[in-house]
Amino acid sequence: MYVFHYGAEYHYREGHENPSMDEYMRRHTAGMQVPNPNYFRRSKAQVDTAIAIFGLDAGTSVRYGDVTQVNGGGEHAPRDEYQRRVLATRDAVVSEFKSHAPSVAIIAGSEAFLAFRKILDPALGEHRPSVVVRMRNPGSQGHRGATAEAWNAAYANAAASLANSCGAVLGLAGSTRYFALRSNRPVGGVVPLFRIVEEP
Repeated sequence: MYVFHYGAEYHYREGHENPSMDEYMRRHTAGMQVPNPNYFRRSKAQVDTAIAIFGLDAGTSVRYGDVTQVNGGGEHAPRDEYQRRVLATRDAVVSEFKSHAPSVAIIAGSEAFLAFRKILDPALGEHRPSVVVRMRNPGSQGHRGATAEAWNAAYANAAASLANSCGAVLGLAGSTRYFALRSNRPVGGVVPLFRIVEEP
């Protein structure tokens, strides 16, 4: 069983290299240097949270990628340009979904999720995952008045407090179901507990 974590055109350039997100994560988990450790630490925290919420085995295979395979140089393009980039590599991304057949796909970032629903989801057809979960962009620093460490703690709390809360969903036949992991705005630098909600 696979879980996919797909973000939004994160790709950094390192000289003439252009590693994939999956390769970056392998380097990060092996203790090797990566351009932005916070981003990868939080990406893994998002995956661990989803695995807990949907009651998956801790040994579940994970693949990290981008909704578009066009190198963004670490910058996010305006929406129209971003969606053109998603469309440009749609077939390659769809092929990854077909090859690995993930049960759960995490789409990190509002623009990534919008592009996924608009461009990739229709192209996947019968190869859609059972569950798609929208999460915030992992980000390189803090967000909304809370530090990176506060967000890391919030994901750890969510993995514990929401464990197996949607475990029965993957056993149900039918069309893809969409969820969002949400949190209210931080107060005093503390991130309120996440909640998992189903979306249309």
